[in-house]
Amino acid sequence: MENPHQTQNGLKYLFAYFNTDDKCWRVPNRRFILHQTKTHLTGQFLQSTWFNKLFTGEDLQLMVLPVNNCEKVRDIESELNELKKSWENIPYMKDTGYYSMDQLIITKCLSILDKKTDMEFTLKSITNTNQRLTLKLYKHDDDTLYISNPQFQSSIV
Repeated sequence: MENPHQTQNGLKYLFAYFNTDDKCWRVPNRRFILHQTKTHLTGQFLQSTWFNKLFTGEDLQLMVLPVNNCEKVRDIESELNELKKSWENIPYMKDTGYYSMDQLIITKCLSILDKKTDMEFTLKSITNTNQRLTLKLYKHDDDTLYISNPQFQSSIV
């Protein structure tokens, strides 16, 4: 029997980010905790310890991946890295949310964080127009951010 807080229609939702240090995709060994209403599916990481990453200097690339519940995280990560940085080649891209934060956005966020300790920032998916990703941002120093607590929301169509 399917646990509605872990899977939806046989799919679990994973978070992925492109690690600029070793030039490969990383998928934390956690799945989003899900909540569905009549109009939206929401997934969230409940604790900052599930994902808390320092990003420096380069554009951020992030994904929300709906994958078969039977798939193993390490297999998904391997598949992403076999395709290199080319997210367009992902077989299940139709429902995947791909996000990019360029240096202009990061610089603006760092400027806002000069005045406060943290903030939430929401990105619109490039590939899935029905999905948004919200991140918690913390300033580390003048040009680096800690990012944690990813949360997505998809419209049910």
